[in-house]
Amino acid sequence: MMVPTQVTIIPRYMLFKTIGLYNSLWAIILPTLFGATSIFMLRQFYMGLPNDLMEAAKIDGAGHIRIFLQIMLPLTKAALVSLIILTFISSWNEYMGPLIFLSKKKNYTVAQAIRWYLMDDAQEYNLTMAAAASAIVPVGVLFVLGQRYFVEGIATSGVKG
Repeated sequence: MMVPTQVTIIPRYMLFKTIGLYNSLWAIILPTLFGATSIFMLRQFYMGLPNDLMEAAKIDGAGHIRIFLQIMLPLTKAALVSLIILTFISSWNEYMGPLIFLSKKKNYTVAQAIRWYLMDDAQEYNLTMAAAASAIVPVGVLFVLGQRYFVEGIATSGVKG
């Protein structure tokens, strides 16, 4: 969490170029899914779950996979929805990563498309402002749909006991 993402641009570029993810949307999606914030948030939430549930499931004969899928995963629905919302917003607002890793115009993100409007010779500010205003819509819809889980997940992720 202490290392800024700008420091990792060159190693990520070399990695994605080597494994064939350069110029695909996976080069933007994968780093945000497995970030330090995600790991620490889920770890804190899992540490807050009572061990008695897992011990009772072990006594009943459940294995590790069954305990995770049938006991722990349903209890962490709020934290997972919160994490999905936060990850989506951070990747939706990112500008530098797509600028480096995407070169085809068909893969451009919304932020790059808005910048593309500004670089046009005609300088049609009405189209640029309409694009910027419409870029808010998916984030707002996602937040409204997951608001209950988001508030619950953020409120309980740091509470132990």
